[in-house]
Amino acid sequence: APIQIWDPSTGQLIRELSGHAGGVVELQFTNSRDTLLSISDDKTLRFWNTLDGTQDALLRLPGDPDSVATSPDGLTVSGVIQEDSVLTCMLPATMLVESATDSAQLIGSFHQADTHVEALAVSPDGRYCASAGLVKQDDAEKVIQIWDLGERSLFKTLECQGEAVKRLRFSPDGSTLVAMSRRGEFQFWEMPSGDRRHEFDGLGAGVIAEVNGLARDFDFLGGGDELVIVGSGG
Repeated sequence: APIQIWDPSTGQLIRELSGHAGGVVELQFTNSRDTLLSISDDKTLRFWNTLDGTQDALLRLPGDPDSVATSPDGLTVSGVIQEDSVLTCMLPATMLVESATDSAQLIGSFHQADTHVEALAVSPDGRYCASAGLVKQDDAEKVIQIWDLGERSLFKTLECQGEAVKRLRFSPDGSTLVAMSRRGEFQFWEMPSGDRRHEFDGLGAGVIAEVNGLARDFDFLGGGDELVIVGSGG
């Protein structure tokens, strides 16, 4: 089935994006909203121009995809491939301008053979990729690893407490990394130092946010000083 873009104010269908041969695993807009990234179980990552519905770029993946994260400008993208390695690619800026259809440029793979990756986030400047997961030999051990994409190496490992992390996000200015569990339990770290913060937006670390049902996602509002949390009940 094609990807459908709707106008939330009118409820009208704006356009459909066709190209994937399999089901879409995840969708993500860039901050400008004129580029949409889609990752599919047909083992492709596609970049769409939402203004005219054309495909800007295509990346063929080496394995079955599970998740995707992008920097706000859409130039740096990370995806979980077969649950235990982080694939990182970069979309050259010329593709955004010229709507080229060549494959995006692969800048590195970070294999995590002993970790089941649950969540990803890319820093606003595209320098770091954060991955959260469970150590396969001991599901009680949770880890968050920060990867330096320029150096293509592990930059830092953060101590993670509580339940397994479901979502990771960097603040808009990149100064804070936030992790949320399925129960809505939050943890915060200053970046790039990795020092633990005790609160953010009045929410204390380890405090379970009040949501309707299980916590599904969260995001930053405005300049990044506030959080909005979405529960499974809406």
